[in-house]
Amino acid sequence: MARLVLCCKDTGRVISTGIDIDAKHFERFPPRSVSCRFCGSPHTWQVVDQEPRWVMPMSLRAESYLGLSVEAEIFAANATDGVARETYGRIANIWYRLAIQFEAAAQRLAPR
Repeated sequence: MARLVLCCKDTGRVISTGIDIDAKHFERFPPRSVSCRFCGSPHTWQVVDQEPRWVMPMSLRAESYLGLSVEAEIFAANATDGVARETYGRIANIWYRLAIQFEAAAQRLAPR
């Protein structure tokens, strides 16, 4: 299993989603990005075998929603029926958008 993370190349910081995922499943997902809390630029999620020692966690609600999105993406990747695959993909997008919204809200509320 690998860990789903967001790496900021500008600052060298890593945000952990807390989600372990099979790298084979991740390769079948559509590319996903989020605005970085450190530099403000969009970065794409990636998987790493081992997290660096110093990582920032996502907000708990965003992590939960992102986990549901990943779960739906796995169902979509494994679906043999086209309608089921499309439905799981739409559900994954909804959970993903909620995760992004809650992470953005958490960032606004975080002390500077």
